[in-house]
Amino acid sequence: MKHKKLTYRQKFKEYHQEDMWERFLTWLEKLNHKRSKKNDT
Repeated sequence: MKHKKLTYRQKFKEYHQEDMWERFLTWLEKLNHKRSKKNDT
């Protein structure tokens, strides 16, 4: 799988450019949720 992973900075820039701050926060939340789930098991 050659999926290019976006860094926080890239993602931030991308969303900030389009003025999609809420979307960025949602993305962050999702990411953190995945991480915490992993730690749970």
